[in-house]
Amino acid sequence: MSKIQIEKIGIFENNKEGEAYITKTGKNYKKILVTTSKGVIISGSIFSSDDPRTLWKIGDIVDWAVEPREYQGTTYYNFGNFNEKEAKGKYQLLSNRIEVLEKIVAEMQEGLQMITNPTNEPEAQKSTIEPVIPVFQEPLDKVKEDIKNELDDI
Repeated sequence: MSKIQIEKIGIFENNKEGEAYITKTGKNYKKILVTTSKGVIISGSIFSSDDPRTLWKIGDIVDWAVEPREYQGTTYYNFGNFNEKEAKGKYQLLSNRIEVLEKIVAEMQEGLQMITNPTNEPEAQKSTIEPVIPVFQEPLDKVKEDIKNELDDI
């Protein structure tokens, strides 16, 4: 994987003659050309509308496999192809992680609600976060008093 800062980008559906890019099996695809901030030109093909390269913009810093190719004594650089199956697996993994985090946040919000509104007052009378300390202050005072009484008995 290589970190690339995009200086210029072009995504093309048609060749110079205006004909659509088509694979040997008859499937349409797009060509992508990127000039990096270091002046290196990288090319590749986009076969899926889900390919994240279709969302790249000038100034983006991206992490993508780049493969050098030798042709007639000159080195050219090509993007590694987008693996749709692998990307869907990573998407599912991230989706699962987000779902778990959303549940944790919901539980935290529920807990905060119980702290800020311990008596389940009607919505219009609910406390804000400021009364959280007084809610705990009374039990803390009782604990301090109990400890003091126990120490006095000793």
